[in-house]
Parts: sequence; C-alpha cells; structure tokens
Amino acid sequence: QFHHAAGAGFAGIEIGLAREGFFSVDGDPADVDAVARLAHDTGLTISGMLAGPLGHVPPTSNEESARIEARRIARRAIEVAASLGVDTLLVVPGRVEVDVPYGVAWERAIAFVRDLVPDAERHDVHLAIENVWNNFLLSPIEAARFVDEFHSPAVGWHFDVGNVINTGWPEHWIRVLGPRIQKLHIKEFSRTKADKEGKWAGFNAALLEGEYGINGLFVGGTDDVVKSITMVTAATAAVCPLRGGRISLPVAPATVDGRANIATSPSLAPPSPAAPPTHELFHRCCRR
Repeated sequence: QFHHAAGAGFAGIEIGLAREGFFSVDGDPADVDAVARLAHDTGLTISGMLAGPLGHVPPTSNEESARIEARRIARRAIEVAASLGVDTLLVVPGRVEVDVPYGVAWERAIAFVRDLVPDAERHDVHLAIENVWNNFLLSPIEAARFVDEFHSPAVGWHFDVGNVINTGWPEHWIRVLGPRIQKLHIKEFSRTKADKEGKWAGFNAALLEGEYGINGLFVGGTDDVVKSITMVTAATAAVCPLRGGRISLPVAPATVDGRANIATSPSLAPPSPAAPPTHELFHRCCRR
C-alpha cells in the first residue's frame, strides 16, 4: 500500500492495526519497524492511524469482555502511533444499537475515551473522534459536548465531510466544532444517488459532483478543481490555523474516466498513468 500510494503521488498515508497478521494488535513488534522503514523508503508521511479494529469489539458493547478488549486495542494503538511518530489516532468510540440505547452508549463511550486520555497525554498522541454512520453523535452540538467532556487537548474531532451528509451539512458542523477539529477526511457524496440507489451509493460520486459534500465547504462551489483544493485549504485554515500543515494529495489527471478528479498544480511532476480516482484527502491541522 505504501508503494502504491507513493506511486500515485500521495505525500501521506493513513494506516491502522489489523486484527491479525502483519502489523496487527498482537503481531510481531518487528512489524512496526518494517512499517517505519516503508514510510522512510517511500518518503510518505504517516498522517494518521486508526485506533485498531474497534468495529469488531465496539467500546459500547453490552459484553464487558468486548469493552475491556477495546481498551486494550486502543492502548496498543496509542503505543504504536507514538513509536511511529504519528500524532493522531482516529477513534470511533462505539455505536448505538437496538440493544444499546443512546444514553447507555454515551456513558460507555465517555468512559472508554476518558480511560485512554492519560495514555494519550503521556505519549503525546491525540484521540480524534470521527463522525461515522454509527447512529451516535448525530449533531455538531452533541459532538462538541462530547469532546469538551474530557477537558483535554488530547481529545478532538476527526471531521469527515462526506459521512456527515447523511444527517446534516458540513458547514454547520465546521462552525460549531471549530478548533476541536484536528483532522479532516474530505470526500464527495450525492444525496440523489443515495436516494435512488441506496445510501452507500451516495459515495460513488466524483469530486464536486455531489450535493453539499465538497461544495458544502464553499460558498457557491466551483468547477475549477485546482481552485477547489485551494478553497479546501482556506476553509480548513479558518477552522484550525495551520503550522506547517500539509495536504496529502495525489498528482493525478484533472479527469479520470470523464469524471472530475483531485488535481495539483501543473508545475508538479507528471502524474502516474495508473493514478486512481481519489475521493479523500487528508489535511493535518495544528494542535489545539
């Protein structure tokens, strides 16, 4: 994956511990050194890490054993992130289910993150909560309150622009969350496709062709892809002042298969012919 990302022109990559096998929660410690070498050899910055395979053991589970395992996985992810020089973990603190009521999920998620804060502060790693389709933290006010519960700069938000389209508008979230946002996932989403073909089909939209996804960050939107990237940078700077931040962008054609694609300045190196369409980019913000 590192070599594919570097070959496509990315400057950074986001990784995560696997459930088993190479670079896994209980894997060989030498795997961490191998990943560090891959980053060095390819010149890629590890822009962030997932806090382990928590989807399989949600921190809000009714099973105490699952909640304990979730903490163990997250603590291991914090240690690995620190050893790789990664400053942020993407954390999904649980989910609401038919047998896990909202209030119960809230209390368990708070307990889960609170238990990790000392580890995160000690290792200088940030816990960035991401908005995903987990029936939980469904409004920006609620999200802000969740972060503020911990009174720690080690806890912030990993804002996913596309994911929020299912329940709201990204510009609303940005205004409320403000400097709590530590990282961004930016991708497009089409409500029209979601309505006609199912909610997951909504993500199958080229950059700037959805409704209130990427364009939702802009006033009026734009058809100029290069200008759009500049506007994303400006929008992010308004949220979280940058200190040497960078966007991990592919050097890619302006169109792929006739669809708009992320593009960079023509002054950059020519794109790889095999560069794939890209619907996400990562922006590193300063610490709060």
